[in-house]
Amino acid sequence: MPDRPDGAQDLGGGRVLRAGRADDTEALLALSEAAHGPSELGAVRHLLDDPGRWTVVTARGRVVSCSVLLDHAGRYGHVPVRFGQVEYVATDADHRRQGLVRAQFEWHHRVAAHLGHHFTLITGIPYFYKRLGYSYGLQWPPRLRPAERWGEPVDPWVVAPATAADVDALSRLHHEAHAAADLVTFRPRADWEWLVTGAAGHGEELLVARRDGVAEGYSRLQRHPGARVGRCEVFDAATSSVGAARALLAHARAGDLGADLAVLDRPGTPWSAALRGRASPARDYHPLYVRLPDPVGFLRHVRPVLSERLARSPFAGERGSLLVSCYMSAVRIDFADGEVTAVDAAPGIEDPFEEGLPGVAPDAMPALLLGRFGATGLEDRVDDVLLGPAGPLLDVLFPPMRADLPTTV
Repeated sequence: MPDRPDGAQDLGGGRVLRAGRADDTEALLALSEAAHGPSELGAVRHLLDDPGRWTVVTARGRVVSCSVLLDHAGRYGHVPVRFGQVEYVATDADHRRQGLVRAQFEWHHRVAAHLGHHFTLITGIPYFYKRLGYSYGLQWPPRLRPAERWGEPVDPWVVAPATAADVDALSRLHHEAHAAADLVTFRPRADWEWLVTGAAGHGEELLVARRDGVAEGYSRLQRHPGARVGRCEVFDAATSSVGAARALLAHARAGDLGADLAVLDRPGTPWSAALRGRASPARDYHPLYVRLPDPVGFLRHVRPVLSERLARSPFAGERGSLLVSCYMSAVRIDFADGEVTAVDAAPGIEDPFEEGLPGVAPDAMPALLLGRFGATGLEDRVDDVLLGPAGPLLDVLFPPMRADLPTTV
Protein backbone atom coordinates (compact mmCIF):
# COMPACT_ATOMS: atom_id res chain seq x y z
CA MET A 1 0.00 0.00 0.00
CA PRO A 2 1.30 3.51 -0.72
CA ASP A 3 2.59 5.61 2.15
CA ARG A 4 0.69 8.77 2.95
CA PRO A 5 2.69 12.01 3.38
CA ASP A 6 2.19 11.82 7.17
CA GLY A 7 3.72 8.33 7.30
CA ALA A 8 0.39 6.57 7.71
CA GLN A 9 -0.61 3.74 5.39
CA ASP A 10 -3.96 3.21 3.74
CA LEU A 11 -4.78 -0.48 4.15
CA GLY A 12 -8.00 -0.24 2.17
CA GLY A 13 -11.57 -0.70 3.26
CA GLY A 14 -11.48 2.45 5.37
CA ARG A 15 -8.58 1.14 7.49
CA VAL A 16 -5.46 3.17 8.21
CA LEU A 17 -2.21 2.10 9.87
CA ARG A 18 -0.38 4.88 11.71
CA ALA A 19 1.73 5.66 14.75
CA GLY A 20 -0.06 6.00 18.06
CA ARG A 21 -1.06 9.40 19.44
CA ALA A 22 -1.89 10.75 22.87
CA ASP A 23 -5.59 10.80 22.04
CA ASP A 24 -5.52 7.01 21.41
CA THR A 25 -4.88 6.24 25.09
CA GLU A 26 -8.36 5.20 26.19
CA ALA A 27 -9.01 3.19 23.03
CA LEU A 28 -5.69 1.34 23.44
CA LEU A 29 -6.41 0.58 27.09
CA ALA A 30 -9.84 -0.81 26.22
CA LEU A 31 -8.48 -2.93 23.37
CA SER A 32 -5.62 -4.23 25.52
CA GLU A 33 -7.89 -5.08 28.44
CA ALA A 34 -10.16 -7.08 26.15
CA ALA A 35 -7.17 -9.02 24.77
CA HIS A 36 -4.88 -9.41 27.81
CA GLY A 37 -7.03 -8.83 30.87
CA PRO A 38 -7.05 -6.09 33.50
CA SER A 39 -3.78 -7.16 35.17
CA GLU A 40 -1.78 -5.83 32.20
CA LEU A 41 -3.36 -2.38 32.14
CA GLY A 42 -0.77 -0.85 34.44
CA ALA A 43 2.10 -1.80 32.12
CA VAL A 44 0.15 -0.71 29.04
CA ARG A 45 -0.55 2.67 30.62
CA HIS A 46 3.14 3.02 31.53
CA LEU A 47 4.16 2.27 27.94
CA LEU A 48 1.64 4.83 26.70
CA ASP A 49 3.89 7.52 28.17
CA ASP A 50 5.43 7.37 24.68
CA PRO A 51 2.46 6.69 22.37
CA GLY A 52 4.63 7.08 19.26
CA ARG A 53 6.20 3.65 19.76
CA TRP A 54 2.75 2.09 19.35
CA THR A 55 1.11 1.34 16.04
CA VAL A 56 -2.65 1.44 15.63
CA VAL A 57 -5.00 0.47 12.86
CA THR A 58 -8.18 2.47 12.67
CA ALA A 59 -11.33 1.46 10.81
CA ARG A 60 -13.31 4.54 9.86
CA GLY A 61 -11.62 6.38 12.70
CA ARG A 62 -11.99 3.73 15.43
CA VAL A 63 -8.92 1.92 16.80
CA VAL A 64 -9.34 -1.79 16.02
CA SER A 65 -5.78 -3.17 16.30
CA CYS A 66 -2.57 -2.19 18.07
CA SER A 67 0.92 -3.28 19.14
CA VAL A 68 4.03 -1.70 20.64
CA LEU A 69 7.75 -1.90 19.84
CA LEU A 70 10.03 -1.73 22.88
CA ASP A 71 13.65 -0.63 22.51
CA HIS A 72 16.10 -2.60 24.70
CA ALA A 73 19.79 -2.20 25.42
CA GLY A 74 21.77 -5.20 26.62
CA ARG A 75 24.90 -7.22 26.02
CA TYR A 76 26.03 -10.41 24.24
CA GLY A 77 28.98 -11.54 26.30
CA HIS A 78 30.70 -8.20 26.84
CA VAL A 79 29.55 -6.68 23.52
CA PRO A 80 26.67 -4.15 23.69
CA VAL A 81 23.60 -5.08 21.66
CA ARG A 82 20.35 -3.30 20.94
CA PHE A 83 17.17 -5.15 20.18
CA GLY A 84 13.43 -4.74 19.96
CA GLN A 85 10.48 -6.49 21.51
CA VAL A 86 6.98 -6.39 20.03
CA GLU A 87 4.25 -6.86 22.61
CA TYR A 88 0.63 -6.15 23.54
CA VAL A 89 -0.66 -7.21 20.14
CA ALA A 90 -4.43 -6.89 20.16
CA THR A 91 -7.12 -6.85 17.48
CA ASP A 92 -10.85 -6.37 17.78
CA ALA A 93 -12.63 -9.68 17.16
CA ASP A 94 -14.49 -8.32 14.11
CA HIS A 95 -11.25 -7.32 12.38
CA ARG A 96 -9.06 -10.40 12.81
CA ARG A 97 -7.49 -12.43 9.99
CA GLN A 98 -7.38 -9.40 7.72
CA GLY A 99 -3.62 -8.79 7.71
CA LEU A 100 -3.66 -5.99 10.28
CA VAL A 101 -1.06 -7.58 12.56
CA ARG A 102 1.20 -8.39 9.61
CA ALA A 103 1.07 -4.77 8.44
CA GLN A 104 2.00 -3.55 11.93
CA PHE A 105 4.93 -5.96 12.16
CA GLU A 106 6.27 -4.76 8.84
CA TRP A 107 6.09 -1.22 10.26
CA HIS A 108 7.90 -2.29 13.44
CA HIS A 109 10.60 -4.06 11.45
CA ARG A 110 11.31 -0.88 9.48
CA VAL A 111 11.54 1.10 12.72
CA ALA A 112 13.79 -1.59 14.24
CA ALA A 113 16.15 -1.34 11.27
CA HIS A 114 16.23 2.46 11.66
CA LEU A 115 17.05 2.11 15.37
CA GLY A 116 19.86 -0.35 14.66
CA HIS A 117 18.27 -3.33 16.37
CA HIS A 118 20.24 -6.53 15.94
CA PHE A 119 17.19 -8.72 16.47
CA THR A 120 13.56 -8.56 17.60
CA LEU A 121 11.82 -10.69 20.23
CA ILE A 122 8.23 -11.51 20.89
CA THR A 123 6.44 -13.80 23.33
CA GLY A 124 3.18 -15.33 22.27
CA ILE A 125 1.05 -18.25 21.25
CA PRO A 126 2.64 -21.26 19.52
CA TYR A 127 3.41 -21.10 15.80
CA PHE A 128 1.58 -17.86 14.99
CA TYR A 129 4.59 -15.54 14.67
CA LYS A 130 6.49 -17.99 12.46
CA ARG A 131 4.17 -16.69 9.75
CA LEU A 132 5.67 -13.22 10.25
CA GLY A 133 9.33 -14.17 9.88
CA TYR A 134 10.10 -15.30 13.45
CA SER A 135 11.44 -18.59 14.78
CA TYR A 136 12.05 -20.07 18.21
CA GLY A 137 15.42 -18.56 19.00
CA LEU A 138 15.56 -18.21 22.79
CA GLN A 139 14.17 -19.75 25.94
CA TRP A 140 12.79 -18.39 29.16
CA PRO A 141 14.39 -19.91 32.24
CA PRO A 142 12.37 -22.82 33.61
CA ARG A 143 9.28 -22.15 35.67
CA LEU A 144 9.24 -24.22 38.87
CA ARG A 145 6.75 -25.13 41.58
CA PRO A 146 8.15 -24.87 45.13
CA ALA A 147 7.58 -27.72 47.56
CA GLU A 148 4.25 -27.62 49.39
CA ARG A 149 6.04 -27.33 52.73
CA TRP A 150 8.70 -24.67 52.42
CA GLY A 151 9.52 -24.69 56.11
CA GLU A 152 12.35 -22.16 56.13
CA PRO A 153 12.42 -19.45 58.82
CA VAL A 154 12.48 -15.90 57.46
CA ASP A 155 14.37 -14.31 60.37
CA PRO A 156 16.41 -12.12 60.31
CA TRP A 157 14.97 -10.96 56.96
CA VAL A 158 11.93 -8.72 56.82
CA VAL A 159 9.82 -8.85 53.65
CA ALA A 160 7.83 -5.73 52.81
CA PRO A 161 6.67 -3.74 49.75
CA ALA A 162 9.38 -1.79 47.94
CA THR A 163 9.48 1.96 48.31
CA ALA A 164 11.00 4.79 46.30
CA ALA A 165 14.06 4.61 48.57
CA ASP A 166 14.74 1.08 47.23
CA VAL A 167 15.17 2.01 43.56
CA ASP A 168 18.98 2.04 43.67
CA ALA A 169 19.06 -1.28 45.52
CA LEU A 170 16.61 -2.89 43.08
CA SER A 171 18.69 -1.76 40.13
CA ARG A 172 21.89 -3.01 41.79
CA LEU A 173 20.44 -6.45 42.60
CA HIS A 174 19.13 -6.82 39.05
CA HIS A 175 22.53 -5.84 37.63
CA GLU A 176 24.39 -8.24 39.94
CA ALA A 177 22.19 -11.11 38.76
CA HIS A 178 23.36 -10.41 35.20
CA ALA A 179 26.83 -11.68 36.11
CA ALA A 180 25.53 -15.26 35.78
CA ALA A 181 24.21 -14.70 32.23
CA ASP A 182 25.71 -14.32 28.76
CA LEU A 183 22.86 -12.48 27.04
CA VAL A 184 21.13 -9.84 29.13
CA THR A 185 18.76 -6.90 28.99
CA PHE A 186 19.32 -3.75 31.00
CA ARG A 187 16.31 -2.28 32.79
CA PRO A 188 16.20 1.53 32.73
CA ARG A 189 15.97 3.34 36.05
CA ALA A 190 12.69 4.89 34.91
CA ASP A 191 11.13 1.43 34.80
CA TRP A 192 12.22 0.72 38.38
CA GLU A 193 10.77 4.04 39.49
CA TRP A 194 7.48 3.17 37.83
CA LEU A 195 7.44 -0.34 39.28
CA VAL A 196 7.82 1.01 42.81
CA THR A 197 4.94 3.44 42.39
CA GLY A 198 2.77 1.63 39.83
CA ALA A 199 3.29 -2.09 40.37
CA ALA A 200 0.02 -2.42 42.28
CA GLY A 201 -1.81 -1.06 39.24
CA HIS A 202 -0.02 -3.70 37.20
CA GLY A 203 -1.64 -6.37 39.34
CA GLU A 204 1.55 -7.27 41.15
CA GLU A 205 3.52 -6.86 44.35
CA LEU A 206 7.12 -5.67 44.28
CA LEU A 207 8.63 -6.98 47.51
CA VAL A 208 12.01 -6.44 49.15
CA ALA A 209 13.78 -8.67 51.68
CA ARG A 210 15.85 -6.66 54.13
CA ARG A 211 18.34 -7.75 56.79
CA ASP A 212 19.31 -5.12 59.34
CA GLY A 213 17.65 -2.57 57.07
CA VAL A 214 19.73 -3.49 54.01
CA ALA A 215 17.94 -4.75 50.88
CA GLU A 216 19.29 -8.19 49.93
CA GLY A 217 16.67 -9.22 47.42
CA TYR A 218 13.47 -8.42 45.58
CA SER A 219 10.67 -10.38 43.94
CA ARG A 220 7.80 -9.45 41.69
CA LEU A 221 4.66 -11.45 42.40
CA GLN A 222 1.49 -11.48 40.32
CA ARG A 223 -1.82 -13.13 41.12
CA HIS A 224 -3.78 -14.75 38.31
CA PRO A 225 -6.77 -16.53 39.91
CA GLY A 226 -7.85 -18.18 36.66
CA ALA A 227 -4.42 -19.18 35.30
CA ARG A 228 -3.61 -22.75 34.29
CA VAL A 229 0.10 -22.82 35.17
CA GLY A 230 0.00 -21.09 38.54
CA ARG A 231 -2.54 -18.78 40.11
CA CYS A 232 0.31 -16.98 41.85
CA GLU A 233 3.58 -16.35 40.02
CA VAL A 234 6.98 -14.92 40.91
CA PHE A 235 8.29 -14.00 37.46
CA ASP A 236 11.23 -11.73 38.30
CA ALA A 237 13.51 -11.91 41.33
CA ALA A 238 17.12 -11.30 42.32
CA THR A 239 18.91 -11.70 45.64
CA SER A 240 22.43 -11.30 46.95
CA SER A 241 22.00 -14.17 49.42
CA VAL A 242 20.31 -17.55 49.59
CA GLY A 243 18.68 -16.51 52.88
CA ALA A 244 16.95 -13.53 51.29
CA ALA A 245 15.68 -15.77 48.50
CA ARG A 246 14.25 -18.22 51.02
CA ALA A 247 12.52 -15.39 52.86
CA LEU A 248 10.90 -14.08 49.66
CA LEU A 249 9.83 -17.57 48.59
CA ALA A 250 8.38 -18.32 52.02
CA HIS A 251 6.41 -15.07 51.83
CA ALA A 252 5.00 -15.99 48.40
CA ARG A 253 4.23 -19.55 49.53
CA ALA A 254 2.28 -18.27 52.52
CA GLY A 255 0.03 -15.98 50.48
CA ASP A 256 -3.63 -16.55 49.70
CA LEU A 257 -2.80 -18.30 46.40
CA GLY A 258 0.58 -19.64 47.50
CA ALA A 259 -0.63 -23.24 47.34
CA ASP A 260 -0.65 -22.81 43.54
CA LEU A 261 2.64 -20.95 43.13
CA ALA A 262 4.87 -20.91 40.05
CA VAL A 263 8.33 -19.33 40.15
CA LEU A 264 10.65 -18.36 37.31
CA ASP A 265 14.18 -19.58 37.90
CA ARG A 266 17.27 -17.38 37.45
CA PRO A 267 20.04 -19.96 36.92
CA GLY A 268 23.44 -19.37 38.44
CA THR A 269 22.23 -16.94 41.11
CA PRO A 270 21.48 -17.18 44.86
CA TRP A 271 17.79 -17.07 43.94
CA SER A 272 18.20 -20.27 41.93
CA ALA A 273 20.27 -21.93 44.66
CA ALA A 274 17.42 -21.45 47.13
CA LEU A 275 14.70 -22.48 44.70
CA ARG A 276 15.94 -25.49 42.75
CA GLY A 277 16.52 -27.87 45.65
CA ARG A 278 12.95 -27.44 46.87
CA ALA A 279 10.96 -27.26 43.63
CA SER A 280 9.83 -29.31 40.64
CA PRO A 281 9.34 -28.26 37.00
CA ALA A 282 6.04 -26.76 35.86
CA ARG A 283 5.35 -27.99 32.37
CA ASP A 284 4.36 -25.09 30.17
CA TYR A 285 5.19 -23.40 26.89
CA HIS A 286 8.41 -21.44 27.21
CA PRO A 287 10.33 -20.55 24.02
CA LEU A 288 10.66 -16.99 22.70
CA TYR A 289 10.33 -15.98 19.09
CA VAL A 290 13.26 -14.17 17.49
CA ARG A 291 13.66 -12.40 14.17
CA LEU A 292 17.33 -11.92 13.26
CA PRO A 293 17.31 -10.32 9.81
CA ASP A 294 21.07 -10.05 9.18
CA PRO A 295 23.10 -12.98 10.58
CA VAL A 296 26.28 -11.78 8.86
CA GLY A 297 25.96 -8.29 10.31
CA PHE A 298 25.21 -9.68 13.75
CA LEU A 299 28.23 -12.01 13.66
CA ARG A 300 30.47 -9.14 12.64
CA HIS A 301 29.15 -7.12 15.57
CA VAL A 302 29.82 -9.87 18.14
CA ARG A 303 33.12 -10.96 16.55
CA PRO A 304 35.09 -10.03 19.72
CA VAL A 305 33.07 -12.59 21.69
CA LEU A 306 33.61 -15.25 19.02
CA SER A 307 37.33 -14.53 19.12
CA GLU A 308 37.41 -14.90 22.91
CA ARG A 309 35.72 -18.28 22.65
CA LEU A 310 38.13 -19.38 19.95
CA ALA A 311 41.21 -18.19 21.86
CA ARG A 312 40.22 -20.30 24.89
CA SER A 313 39.65 -23.43 22.81
CA PRO A 314 41.80 -26.23 21.33
CA PHE A 315 41.44 -24.42 17.98
CA ALA A 316 43.34 -21.36 19.21
CA GLY A 317 46.36 -22.11 17.01
CA GLU A 318 44.40 -23.04 13.89
CA ARG A 319 43.85 -21.07 10.68
CA GLY A 320 41.08 -21.55 8.17
CA SER A 321 37.59 -20.73 6.97
CA LEU A 322 34.35 -22.18 8.24
CA LEU A 323 31.53 -22.15 5.70
CA VAL A 324 28.04 -22.58 7.18
CA SER A 325 25.40 -23.12 4.52
CA CYS A 326 21.90 -21.84 5.14
CA TYR A 327 20.95 -23.74 1.98
CA MET A 328 19.90 -20.67 -0.04
CA SER A 329 22.78 -18.55 1.28
CA ALA A 330 25.85 -19.09 3.45
CA VAL A 331 28.10 -17.47 6.03
CA ARG A 332 31.89 -17.73 5.88
CA ILE A 333 33.85 -17.26 9.11
CA ASP A 334 37.61 -16.80 8.71
CA PHE A 335 39.88 -17.38 11.69
CA ALA A 336 43.58 -17.41 12.55
CA ASP A 337 45.58 -17.79 15.74
CA GLY A 338 42.68 -17.50 18.15
CA GLU A 339 40.89 -14.67 16.38
CA VAL A 340 37.87 -14.52 14.08
CA THR A 341 39.32 -12.31 11.38
CA ALA A 342 36.33 -11.86 9.04
CA VAL A 343 32.68 -12.77 8.57
CA ASP A 344 31.21 -12.60 5.06
CA ALA A 345 28.18 -13.69 3.09
CA ALA A 346 28.72 -16.50 0.59
CA PRO A 347 26.62 -18.41 -1.96
CA GLY A 348 24.43 -21.13 -0.53
CA ILE A 349 25.02 -24.86 -0.96
CA GLU A 350 21.85 -26.88 -1.33
CA ASP A 351 23.34 -30.13 0.02
CA PRO A 352 26.26 -29.07 2.21
CA PHE A 353 26.48 -32.36 4.08
CA GLU A 354 27.46 -34.16 0.88
CA GLU A 355 30.50 -31.87 0.76
CA GLY A 356 31.34 -32.33 4.42
CA LEU A 357 30.11 -28.86 5.33
CA PRO A 358 27.62 -27.82 8.03
CA GLY A 359 24.10 -26.79 7.14
CA VAL A 360 21.82 -24.69 9.33
CA ALA A 361 18.33 -23.79 8.14
CA PRO A 362 17.66 -20.03 8.14
CA ASP A 363 14.95 -20.34 10.77
CA ALA A 364 17.43 -22.11 13.09
CA MET A 365 20.10 -19.41 12.82
CA PRO A 366 18.71 -17.29 15.70
CA ALA A 367 18.83 -20.31 18.02
CA LEU A 368 22.41 -21.06 16.92
CA LEU A 369 23.76 -17.52 17.22
CA LEU A 370 21.96 -16.73 20.48
CA GLY A 371 22.94 -20.00 22.12
CA ARG A 372 19.53 -21.47 22.85
CA PHE A 373 20.90 -25.03 22.97
CA GLY A 374 24.48 -24.79 21.70
CA ALA A 375 25.45 -26.07 18.26
CA THR A 376 25.31 -29.81 18.99
CA GLY A 377 22.19 -29.41 21.09
CA LEU A 378 20.52 -27.67 18.16
CA GLU A 379 21.59 -30.44 15.78
CA ASP A 380 20.02 -32.99 18.11
CA ARG A 381 16.68 -31.16 18.02
CA VAL A 382 16.34 -29.80 14.46
CA ASP A 383 16.32 -32.10 11.44
CA ASP A 384 17.85 -29.67 8.95
CA VAL A 385 20.74 -28.65 11.18
CA LEU A 386 23.70 -30.89 10.23
CA LEU A 387 27.12 -30.01 11.63
CA GLY A 388 29.32 -32.77 10.21
CA PRO A 389 33.09 -32.52 10.80
CA ALA A 390 32.74 -28.84 11.75
CA GLY A 391 30.72 -29.75 14.85
CA PRO A 392 33.54 -29.32 17.40
CA LEU A 393 34.47 -25.88 16.04
CA LEU A 394 30.82 -24.79 15.94
CA ASP A 395 30.44 -25.95 19.55
CA VAL A 396 33.29 -23.59 20.46
CA LEU A 397 31.91 -20.61 18.55
CA PHE A 398 28.26 -21.17 19.52
CA PRO A 399 27.96 -22.76 22.97
CA PRO A 400 24.80 -22.74 25.07
CA MET A 401 24.23 -19.27 26.52
CA ARG A 402 22.39 -18.25 29.66
CA ALA A 403 19.89 -15.55 28.80
CA ASP A 404 18.50 -13.02 31.27
CA LEU A 405 15.69 -11.66 29.16
CA PRO A 406 13.13 -8.87 29.36
CA THR A 407 9.67 -8.73 30.69
CA THR A 408 7.73 -5.89 29.08
CA VAL A 409 8.60 -3.62 32.02
